[in-house]
Amino acid sequence: MRKRLLILCILTGLAVSGCGKTAQISKSISVAEKSYRSGSEYVGYLKDDLCAHYQDATGHTAKDKCLIVADESYRSPNFNRVENREPLENVNMSGYTYVITLNDPEMLVTSEGSTSIVNFAECIFELGHEFTHYMCTEISGGEGEVSWIEETICEAMALYYLDYYAQHWKETTLPEKVTKNTDDLYMLLISSELDHEINKDNEEAGSADYSLSDADPETLLYINDNAEEHREYRCNEMHKLSKKIQPACIAGLIEYSKYTDTETCLLRTDEYRAAFPDNAAVAYLCDISDEIAARPASE
Repeated sequence: MRKRLLILCILTGLAVSGCGKTAQISKSISVAEKSYRSGSEYVGYLKDDLCAHYQDATGHTAKDKCLIVADESYRSPNFNRVENREPLENVNMSGYTYVITLNDPEMLVTSEGSTSIVNFAECIFELGHEFTHYMCTEISGGEGEVSWIEETICEAMALYYLDYYAQHWKETTLPEKVTKNTDDLYMLLISSELDHEINKDNEEAGSADYSLSDADPETLLYINDNAEEHREYRCNEMHKLSKKIQPACIAGLIEYSKYTDTETCLLRTDEYRAAFPDNAAVAYLCDISDEIAARPASE
């Protein structure tokens, strides 16, 4: 089958935007298409809107280039350093530090050529997660990363963005061509995708062998080693975290790596709380870490 590739964006040289203005981060992103399909532009619009939201919320800049590539063969979205993954067919990754792979944006278009908002909702979830990994890594530079914390943050941010778009569909920086002629049904369908993700997680969590809610320090190391494969170990905490996120919380979340102990996989909570004293999301992560640290080792 002929590969359909879309190189969506190059992230580089970001600067702070003013609230309500086009984000400088978006101005520095190019859209270079290997093969244009009608659904691709919607992913580009979403990427620009996420960039603007992050930039307004955090004021952070970034310097490393990240290539976002969509292809029909990518069934599991992924963020990685270019040097750590196999070459992508027909994609030149030279000069890029990171690469994000997403599902084919053609999935956003129905056979009749109209936009499928259900697939758009899936794209919000996928890109919201992987883009958060990128922002966390830009802060950490690869230092201080702890898998269970970062995966919990990225998954919570993906749910946050589903909720954000469900409530503010027509208030985003998405162009009018995307939002016009839409009604509350669009917001309802994005909400349905949010409910779907939460219900799926709750079902998996019910049969999980391990959970952060009763983990001791030794069990936490196992949960951390398996954080990407077993999100059900962290589902309950991830859902609660997503409900605490407000725009003002995001900067504190993506800076988590400055306050970790990589040997124990716990947070240095006194420092973290002091750095973000009014951040409910940070406080919740610190509570989780403190509770785990206080539990006696299981026999």
